[in-house]
Amino acid sequence: MYWNSNTALLFARWSASEEGRKVYAKAAVCRLIGKSVEKTRPVKVYPVAEQDVKDYPKYEKMWKEIFGLR
Repeated sequence: MYWNSNTALLFARWSASEEGRKVYAKAAVCRLIGKSVEKTRPVKVYPVAEQDVKDYPKYEKMWKEIFGLR
């Protein structure tokens, strides 16, 4: 789907209109009533240690090399 500034403006106007607010309200009610099938919390937590913070530049460099970022 291609979005340009006019499309974004039309969507913003529609979502602020009475019709758009009704659609959002229905979606919000459905989401509040329904139960999530996904777990929202991880099974295990991996805290960041002081040494991890000190090694951040090394990990950042690896991350950028792997994903080809500048």
